[in-house]
Amino acid sequence: MTKNAIKNFMEKIAERDFSFCLTCQTCTNGCPCVSLMDYLPHQLMRLLQWEEFEEALKSKAIWVCVGCNACTHACPMGIEIPEIMDILRQEAIKVGIIAEKDIYEFHRQMLLSLKRHGRVSEFELILAYKTKKGHFFEDITLGLQMLTKKKMKLKPARLKERKKIRAFFEKCPL
Repeated sequence: MTKNAIKNFMEKIAERDFSFCLTCQTCTNGCPCVSLMDYLPHQLMRLLQWEEFEEALKSKAIWVCVGCNACTHACPMGIEIPEIMDILRQEAIKVGIIAEKDIYEFHRQMLLSLKRHGRVSEFELILAYKTKKGHFFEDITLGLQMLTKKKMKLKPARLKERKKIRAFFEKCPL
């Protein structure tokens, strides 16, 4: 990362105060996704405190976090770890460091579906993702079972307030 990119990143991340992190691991103990992470939530906070930004951006953990807020609720200091993960993901995309390309593509397709319909269309999401990744027939049996049991709809549900959601997305590049 260039010095200017690091400076911009530090300004963005400084808005979220992770410096109070005690590294008590309470966030990690409450996280349902730790088994999939290379750096655990408390370890990521430590990387940021040490200003190891590139290492944090290369982390698989920022792509695995589902933003459930279990860590924030458990944290005695009230650190908003999912917000920090969002900033790290955005910065990783900006500088072209994407550790988990499949997860990134899934996120992207989900946001596109949300932008189009105001809520996520599962069928459209899966179809777009599988087509983009070239794994169209990989889970077709499961998909057909979900369709026949009406767990997934072919036609997306639409919100009345779609225009507001589209206006929101106009301000947020995908």
